[in-house]
Formats: sequence, structure tokens, C-alpha cells
Amino acid sequence: MEQDLTGIVETILYISGDEGLDTLRLAESLETNQSRIVSELKRLQQEYEEQAKTLQIVQVGETFKLTTRPEFSLYVEKYAKPPERSVLSQAALESLAIVAYRQPVTRLDVEEVRGLKQTGHYIH
Repeated sequence: MEQDLTGIVETILYISGDEGLDTLRLAESLETNQSRIVSELKRLQQEYEEQAKTLQIVQVGETFKLTTRPEFSLYVEKYAKPPERSVLSQAALESLAIVAYRQPVTRLDVEEVRGLKQTGHYIH
């Protein structure tokens, strides 16, 4: 396990997400001591820093988390921002109201109530 410890710790750190890696829990599951896990995480933390990786390892109490670097926060916010809400057109709102009120309904029924022919032109 010695040569695999780095890979194991890095993998568990990755999958631990927002919860973070609990060093005691990992030590127990690997049947090793907690200080060994903390030492490996601190070594990895230093390695990430030295290599200027786009991710960083931060310690929060007895847990460690894999996070993005602050300098990339603007891009994360832009990417994670929910899309703009689209506004329904008047025709879509009318159709929705008809469907909600008269279910079940066909397209022809909706067009008839809205005053449309099958061609989509208003009846005069």
C-alpha cells in the first residue's frame, strides 16, 4: 500500500467533494494511523502548490478539500450561473392557459379557442 498511498489519498480527496476528506475515517478504512494520512495530504498540498496546479488542497479542521484556486473564481461563477430565464410569448401563455383549463386538448382545440386557423393566421 505504501506506493499506492498517494493515489488512494488523492482519489478519496477527489470523490469526497464538498464534504471533504475525513482523515480519521480514511485512516480507519486503510488500517493505518491518522498522522500518516495527514502527512500525505500535506505533502500533496505542497506538491500542488509547487507545481502551480489549477486546483488546491485546503485543510478545514480535520478534513481536507480539493478546491479551485481563487484566481479562477470568476470563470467558475460564469460557468455555474444558471441560464437566463426565458420569458414565454403571449401566444405561449395563451396556449398554456387553454391546456391547463380544458385538458385533455388537441392542437386544433387550442387554435380554435385562440381564434386561429390551421394555417396559423387569425380569423377575421
